[in-house]
This record gives sequence, structure tokens and C-alpha cells, in this order.
Amino acid sequence: MVLIYPLERDTIFNAFNDSVEIIPPAEDIWIVLYDEQHPKKGRTQKFRLTLLDGVTGQPIAGELYNSKDPVKERAKKEYRTWLKKQMALFRAFVHERELERRRKKRNLEQRPYIEALRLFDELMGHK
Repeated sequence: MVLIYPLERDTIFNAFNDSVEIIPPAEDIWIVLYDEQHPKKGRTQKFRLTLLDGVTGQPIAGELYNSKDPVKERAKKEYRTWLKKQMALFRAFVHERELERRRKKRNLEQRPYIEALRLFDELMGHK
């Protein structure tokens, strides 16, 4: 059993201060400000993120976005540019194959309709 001894207020205050870690004051504080625009019907909604200096309150940086998640928006743009590049590469490949076929004076391979349906069903996993 632990006994509690009566102590003076100053003694308790000093013991408490000795047990608490002193954290230095933060000097470089930044505040992120989020703002939504609520436009009238038929207009697009925009979202603004602004980085403010915590001491002066002056804006450091700010951007305007079309969606609430700018990371997804940026990823979507990167995906679209990648997709356009891949589609262009594919079109170039198909065009080169077509030119190669014409140079060798070969006709396109023709398949009967029923066989084409069977192959399509196999590719799609239908049986």
C-alpha cells in the first residue's frame, strides 16, 4: 500500500515541473486553408488550398482544383497522358503491320462468321 504524505503547494509544483518534458515553442508554423466555391446552377464547383504563414498570416502558396482530391486529379491527368501515348504506340504498331502486309501482297485472313463467334466466346470465357 502506498502512503500519501502531505506536501506544500510549492513542493508539489516543483515535483510536477521536474517530471514534465519542456517543449520548445514552435517558430515555423504553417496553416492550410481550405475553401469551397458554391457556384450558381450550371457552373463548376472549385476548391482552393492555401498555405499560410502561421506567424504573419500571409499566403505562401495556393492552388485552385476542380475536385476535392487533387492527388486523384493529378493521377487522372497522368493516366490520360500515359493512355494517349500507349494508344499512339498501338496505332503505329497496327499501321506498320498493315504496311508490312501490303508490301508482301498478302490479303487479310478471313474467318467464317460461326468460327469468329466461337473464337470470341472462347476469349471472353463463355462456353
